[in-house]
Amino acid sequence: MTCSDLLSVPLSRETRSAASAAWFNDLIALLRCWRRRARERRQLAAMGRLAWRDLGLSDVDVRREADKPFWRG
Repeated sequence: MTCSDLLSVPLSRETRSAASAAWFNDLIALLRCWRRRARERRQLAAMGRLAWRDLGLSDVDVRREADKPFWRG
């Protein structure tokens, strides 16, 4: 069975409801992950050089991580 075959399979009301709930929960989890990444990258950028050194990070490492968009892991 291919992906396009799965799209054509009629779903029962219960299956549709469960799929919708799972999709919604996955979406919420993704949004939370993106929010956490954005917050952590802002915090990392706000730390000083001494803290970066304690973490074993260079200025280049920090800038590279802080400049990433929130959707990139």
